[in-house]
Amino acid sequence: SSGYESETEASESDAENDVITEPPERGEPEKVMRYKSTNALCDHLKFILSMPELCDVTFLVGERRVPVHGVKAILGARSAVFYKIIMDSQRKFEQRDLPDGSSISKRRKLKIEVNKYKPEDFRYLMQFIHCGKVKIGNSNLPGLLCGAYQFALPDLKTACWDFVSYSVNNGNVSKLKESTMYYKDHGAGRKLLSKLTSGSEKSMLVKIEL
Repeated sequence: SSGYESETEASESDAENDVITEPPERGEPEKVMRYKSTNALCDHLKFILSMPELCDVTFLVGERRVPVHGVKAILGARSAVFYKIIMDSQRKFEQRDLPDGSSISKRRKLKIEVNKYKPEDFRYLMQFIHCGKVKIGNSNLPGLLCGAYQFALPDLKTACWDFVSYSVNNGNVSKLKESTMYYKDHGAGRKLLSKLTSGSEKSMLVKIEL
């Protein structure tokens, strides 16, 4: 499964309960209910991202250095690439001391510059990493795809390519190509442009043949 699902499918899955049988202490079977409610968890994690005081890392994204917040523990657990970036940045950060001799890390939050993403796209990427779900559309797909490759998020990568295939098969590539131009310097962005160009050319050939 790519993890790319409709909102209806997601809500049905989240409401699902499992009943399992486990042996109690005296060796007799006892039925217990396992309950899960991931929608509430996702909402709470998304809320955390909107509250800078609850986050411990800030990414300064793009030329305007727009702040996008995150939680180091979640980022490191979800992406080995983010783990390395955060740990390397943390070590450099802790080596900086203030004039009074106190550590700068005790007074200020870790900040990391991210130059090659649109702030809104990077914010969607943070939402996916923290909450496990995100809405993919023509405007944010290129940024999400580049992020999936750069930060080693295979489930998001699969979901993005599923959306690309859907767009190509339905001849809806013009808006997607337009938003991809911002990421033409990313390896994944160039790969996406090539896919969209070849896909649109095949679509034209089919129309001509018909």
